[in-house]
Amino acid sequence: MRAVLVLVTLLWCCSQADGQGFYKCQLDGKLSYTDAPCPRGVPLAVAPAPPARSEADDAAQLRRQQLLVSQLARERHKREDKEERVQQREQRSAASRQRACAKLRLHKKWADDDLRRATPRKSAALTRKAQRSAEALALSCPG
Repeated sequence: MRAVLVLVTLLWCCSQADGQGFYKCQLDGKLSYTDAPCPRGVPLAVAPAPPARSEADDAAQLRRQQLLVSQLARERHKREDKEERVQQREQRSAASRQRACAKLRLHKKWADDDLRRATPRKSAALTRKAQRSAEALALSCPG
């Protein structure tokens, strides 16, 4: 019984304290906070408690957040799809360049082979052909 009485008294004291103001006092260079006004005390401004939110407000905010999440997800998917298309285009372009360079190397090899087997009468024309093949290869496929 005595414990219940002590508990009720403590709860009553706590309920009384939340409505009181606080004061900031500076005496002899020391800063202190108290619940009673002091000479030259400055009352502290206590921010009011935020207003209670209703379930309807929470539900509306949740819907707004869900819409924002879905919109951001759609934008991310669009961006990823675009990046993938660009990457595929670049890969196709690189493969095309490699095929073209391989073709030019093959033509140069054939021109060099023809020049080695040529008779002296045809060597001037085949030399020009080999030089042009080498120039085309160097221009299209540097390195």
